[in-house]
Amino acid sequence: MLRAILPLLPVLALAAGCVESEPPTIKAIDRDGDGFAEGADDCDDGNPNVHIEAPEVCDGVDNNCDGFTDDADPTLDVANATPFFADTDRDGHGDPNAEVLACAAPSGHVDEAYADDCDDTDDSVSPEASEICDDVDKARPSA
Repeated sequence: MLRAILPLLPVLALAAGCVESEPPTIKAIDRDGDGFAEGADDCDDGNPNVHIEAPEVCDGVDNNCDGFTDDADPTLDVANATPFFADTDRDGHGDPNAEVLACAAPSGHVDEAYADDCDDTDDSVSPEASEICDDVDKARPSA
């Protein structure tokens, strides 16, 4: 019987040393501590305010890693955006009832300091216009 086992000893010795192991796991890296690993879920792992679940805010950064920044991102959180007002007659004064929230003034809009046009369809009517006798209030009385 020993003679029958002897030829198998090298095979048994090799089998004893070959323990099947699992492949090594690659540990995800989260350098900024925001809970999202560098890569597809976090496009800037040096900034904890940038990851796929971050709100898009007005700061010039693609906060939510969708390829769009600020006003170009349809998911912009307007809570920190600025109000701008339509100036359809292009007289430098906007309609106080035509507000949009954005990071930067859209074309044809003015900031809140100039949201004081009482007729935004006529460029001769604004708070800076001179009053003339034509039955139209050209200028809003100053406060």
